[in-house]
Amino acid sequence: DLPERYRFNPFVQMLANPAVVFVDIGAQTGVDKRDRGRGSAWLDFDGDGDLDLFSVGIQSTHALYRNEGQGQFEDVTLLWGLDDSRGGWGGTAADFDNDGDADLFVTRDAWEGAAANSLYRNEGDRFVDVAQRAGLDEAQASFTAAWGDVDLDGYLDLYVANGVIGDGGRNNLWYNQRDGTFADIGQASGTADSSKTIGTAFGDYDGDGYLDLYVVNIGTPNRLYHNGTDGTFVDRADQAGVIFPLEGGYVTFFFDFNNDGQLDLFASTMSAFEDVLNSWVEGRAIEPNRPFLYLNNGDGTFADIAVPAGLGRSFGSMGIGLGDVDNNGFPDIYLANGGPEMYRLEPNALFLNQGDGRFVEVTSAAGVGNLGKGHGATFADFDADGDLDLYVGLGGHYDADVWPNSLYRNDGPVGNYLGLQLVGTASNRDAIGARAVAYCGARQVHGQVASGYGFGSSNALALHLGLGQADQVERLEVRWPSGKGQVWEGVPVNRLLRIVEGEANYAIIGEY
Repeated sequence: DLPERYRFNPFVQMLANPAVVFVDIGAQTGVDKRDRGRGSAWLDFDGDGDLDLFSVGIQSTHALYRNEGQGQFEDVTLLWGLDDSRGGWGGTAADFDNDGDADLFVTRDAWEGAAANSLYRNEGDRFVDVAQRAGLDEAQASFTAAWGDVDLDGYLDLYVANGVIGDGGRNNLWYNQRDGTFADIGQASGTADSSKTIGTAFGDYDGDGYLDLYVVNIGTPNRLYHNGTDGTFVDRADQAGVIFPLEGGYVTFFFDFNNDGQLDLFASTMSAFEDVLNSWVEGRAIEPNRPFLYLNNGDGTFADIAVPAGLGRSFGSMGIGLGDVDNNGFPDIYLANGGPEMYRLEPNALFLNQGDGRFVEVTSAAGVGNLGKGHGATFADFDADGDLDLYVGLGGHYDADVWPNSLYRNDGPVGNYLGLQLVGTASNRDAIGARAVAYCGARQVHGQVASGYGFGSSNALALHLGLGQADQVERLEVRWPSGKGQVWEGVPVNRLLRIVEGEANYAIIGEY
């Protein structure tokens, strides 16, 4: 027999009974774009009520897939003016001009040099790149970007992570001037980090109603920029205890993983392949090369609980996805793994949140362990059946490392859910930054609207709240970015609601 120390650790996934199974339907739906795996965004670009898909191209043009219903997509890239040969890295969706339709922002050129980014404005029948007109065409080595209304004026601002080549470059905080143009206030606001920044995300971690900003750097401490509400930010990462990972830090997001009403933080590490292999053999992380799960203590500080939470292994995570795939009311984590080396093959990984502070890996049993280098990973209920499906951009750094992307349909079984399509009026129209909580008996389920996290990507903006076996939401609360709060009683489950800020009644626009 092989000595115990050399056996692969079976981990908890071998013991777990996964609550969900996925099937890859990328090829049959026609969204299996072959490329080097960049970012993606879910959006309803044509306003027909179906979730469409945007996949960033780098070795080929972008791809825009219109959801035709019945599990089918049509490639309308050329028709809608997105056949852009310049490629890109991350892709996020947001209605930056509050005109009621989704626009797109694409970052370039990260590790491969400096180039102008693109802001594709939705004109109703096509997309037009207005980056130059908007003042966003500064040539940078941009990696990821995140949208958020930092001053609560009702218009979305944009943070862009730059400088992953050479000696680094200055990050931009683009202030939306409400006339279709943006002004860089990075230096004036104190957020113009000149480190090699990979990941970034907005979230109100202290509950004061203003979005704060987390920035993940390679080789230097991460930043937690606290919003001073006066147009300035102060880095409190050291005091808050969130400066790690220092080496190999990659992408990030805010989320409330334990439903206590306070936003926690997750930061991935792209560990060396040797550390990943050793971690598999030894059944533990090769410190400090592992993910960091920061629990919000509620006093401005965080505690790293990744190891006791079941995330204490080394991964080469270049992308991460966030979504409650089994509808148990607690957000799950998908790690899109790999590295630049051609020989490197590392399964992506799905961790189910058990709701008791632990995550259980169910990758193989759930059917989502693709070996292609993972990057953008985004969730959306594209088939409107009440559960979250998963799109993964696959492929590596080098020109020959090309893979087909995957669309994993969630075949359940899952619990009940409540979907919320929030429409801002005093707030930004996408309601990015809004928080919602569903009360079901003694349980609370929390969610926040965000665009731009992980590998510079966007989930569908509609909130998807898993409810487990609850058959009614006794009380639903929404706190808008404007500061307004609204409450509804006796809300039915397994419905998609359209809620307009300030309107007393919601509309049911979908049910399953």
